[in-house]
Amino acid sequence: DLTWSVPKSVSVAWSQATPETRLAIETAVREAVRRAIAYLEGVGVVSRRGTDGVVHERAKLLFAAFEHSTSRAQDPQLHIHTLLINMGVRADGSTGTLDPRALYRHQMAAGALFRAELAARLERALGLRACRVERCFEILGVEPALIAEFSKRRAQIEARLREMGIYTAAAAETAALDTRTVKEMPPREELFSRWQEVGRAFH
Repeated sequence: DLTWSVPKSVSVAWSQATPETRLAIETAVREAVRRAIAYLEGVGVVSRRGTDGVVHERAKLLFAAFEHSTSRAQDPQLHIHTLLINMGVRADGSTGTLDPRALYRHQMAAGALFRAELAARLERALGLRACRVERCFEILGVEPALIAEFSKRRAQIEARLREMGIYTAAAAETAALDTRTVKEMPPREELFSRWQEVGRAFH
């Protein structure tokens, strides 16, 4: 399960935008994911064949993609889950299981490529300006207080980390699980109405 999450400022801008601009942002996200997956397809993932899998052959990857637009706290959070099926298609049309080690070696690079491609597409398509923030980026001009307002899920996790007194990546995963609630699924129209009402309070 490879999850491609956009920076929070992008999700917030999307939540406040016109339908046309929202569609343009969604398109940029999808195309950035396609670019990152194309990169992963070229890193030499192989399928194993023969006794004990000693024969390695290049194979095409099969992904199933699922778009999501909210966090568990019902804040705007655009992300795409891509599930990699443990089956590759070989040159002769046959299928076989994958050796995933090349994917593990390149997953950080694929994430960086996704973010760079997304920033470039948002700048070209919509004239937005991306500013690098550590290993990611944020869109300039999005109200920081509104970003904070729409970051309730992150606030929950950070509060749990403070309770634990541990701040490692593993602790963050534990905190995320500890604070996870059942994800509600209200209609998007209702969510946009709610989000834009909140946004108007910050203008």
